[in-house]
Amino acid sequence: MATEIERKYLIRENGQDFQTNKLSQLYPSFVDLYNAIRESGTSTFQGYLSVEAGMDLSSSLAVPVGFKPNEARLRDQGGDLYFTLKGHGDLERDEFEAIIIADLFYKYWPQTNGSRIYKSRLSQAYQGLTLELDLYYDRELITAEVEFKTAQEANNFEALGLDVTFNPKYKNRNLAR
Repeated sequence: MATEIERKYLIRENGQDFQTNKLSQLYPSFVDLYNAIRESGTSTFQGYLSVEAGMDLSSSLAVPVGFKPNEARLRDQGGDLYFTLKGHGDLERDEFEAIIIADLFYKYWPQTNGSRIYKSRLSQAYQGLTLELDLYYDRELITAEVEFKTAQEANNFEALGLDVTFNPKYKNRNLAR
């Protein structure tokens, strides 16, 4: 089990740009950013399970969770299959993630029907951190996520767009359709 410390930024939504000068140093225009994600990003499919199904899957893996999960997710990221449990929280929350075999992934995947996200994710190093840029396929939306080692580091980070870390609307499980 680990603690995830992450900020999420809204970069573009429905034709409106929120990208700050900080991100513009990497991608001078929206077209540059869009093309980078489309051309170099990894196709990512995420589906959200009920917490009960997630706990059932974690039992199948014989994994002691060690916290009370608030969400359970399956992810196919470029063919790599993951199972994730996350606890309550916004900036900081408990997280468990494991690579799983295809048989387990596809056994549970149908249970995510109606609660899925399809996006392209571009991961890159940025100021000694990992920056993940997400371009959603089913809507005009681009977000950026940055993971930190400490909450202080997260709080001192200069925003890359409109900070939506504490806005539940932009949590991926709430974006899932």
